[in-house]
Amino acid sequence: SNEVDNQVAAATTNEVFGSPSAYKLWETCGSTTSTDGIASDFPVEYNPNAAKTAHSAWNKYIVSLAPLQDLTRRIPQLQSVLMILRGNLQSIVFESWSEALCTELLYVRPALRPNDLHIRTARIMEKFGVSADS
Repeated sequence: SNEVDNQVAAATTNEVFGSPSAYKLWETCGSTTSTDGIASDFPVEYNPNAAKTAHSAWNKYIVSLAPLQDLTRRIPQLQSVLMILRGNLQSIVFESWSEALCTELLYVRPALRPNDLHIRTARIMEKFGVSADS
């Protein structure tokens, strides 16, 4: 029975998250030097569709965990954790702009193109009253 449970868990994990290579949403080569001579860690090949697919599967999986929903009735503090995992950040209070940015990138916008990161960063910093110049 334990072996069957392990097989089901492995199959579910693979279905939700894909193969280990699915985590390679983009490949970087940290030793790459850009045209201006500065080493960069930007993606060599960025695949936003892979990120969107993994994110969608993650959301479906979190929503489908009925026992977890039942547990939140017993431990109400878990509800805010689930909200973050689902990408529902409207009622979450963050202590810093960097915390808000990291949470948004992980759970709301995992497919954000690296070239657009500065736009999201500036908007979140502005919400926290922080100047991008400082």
